[in-house]
Amino acid sequence: RHCSLVVCNTVQRAQEMYLHLSEMITRKRLTIDLRLLHSRFTDADRKQQGEELGLLLGKQQWEQGVYQGENDVIVVATQVVEVGLDISVHTLHSENAPANSLVQRAGRCARFEQQQGYVIVYELPRDEEGKPVSTLPYADDLCADTWNALDAYDGQVMGFREEQQLINTVHTASDLALLDRYE
Repeated sequence: RHCSLVVCNTVQRAQEMYLHLSEMITRKRLTIDLRLLHSRFTDADRKQQGEELGLLLGKQQWEQGVYQGENDVIVVATQVVEVGLDISVHTLHSENAPANSLVQRAGRCARFEQQQGYVIVYELPRDEEGKPVSTLPYADDLCADTWNALDAYDGQVMGFREEQQLINTVHTASDLALLDRYE
């Protein structure tokens, strides 16, 4: 759908996804502008990439909710895209993460007026033995609670209220426990 964002929880999985997509794009001779953004790039490189992504997917590329860019774009990234980038895509593909992170990621989908988008959250991949990979850098319980809570929103349009409900469902208990520790 013209432009997509794929967010992986680790740099390694983002790099692997980027290589997989690059190979597929080359094999099928597609004209897709594939980008990779993660925390292991230098600050200067990340800044430059952010500026380039702003030109590719920023507000000036959208007219009445329709992407005006020359080529289709796929950005593969880690949580570095959760804040600080004023870009928008049609479709967000994200690994499961805590609800507050998913809401931040979703903020890069259908961000500008008259846009509609899709957010697809995937269960974490499994290792060679069939066990889910580590949830790091996130806590296991928050990822599990988020995955379970997402069921109630499957196929629904989510706005601010629904996002707040999801965050409250997942994070209230751990936030209260954190506040208790500070007291």
